[in-house]
Amino acid sequence: MKDKSISKEGPGPYAPYSYDSLYLIIEAMKRSNSILPEYFMEELKKTSYDGIVGNIKFNSNGDRVDPPSTIFIMKNGDWVRY
Repeated sequence: MKDKSISKEGPGPYAPYSYDSLYLIIEAMKRSNSILPEYFMEELKKTSYDGIVGNIKFNSNGDRVDPPSTIFIMKNGDWVRY
């Protein structure tokens, strides 16, 4: 039975995020001269890029600064960023 929820017609709604993510990782690998995450992750944290989905940059923890959406959870009765 063919799954009709999966379309091979054109890019999906997450294609821009995938494109920007791949570009960022490749550029970090080039700058670190390594394909090993333990080396290129530090370069990724230093990245600032104007991509398809907007400006992308990271803080020292590697979290995206000003993401377009954020997930919150309840912790001890307060809403906190996940």
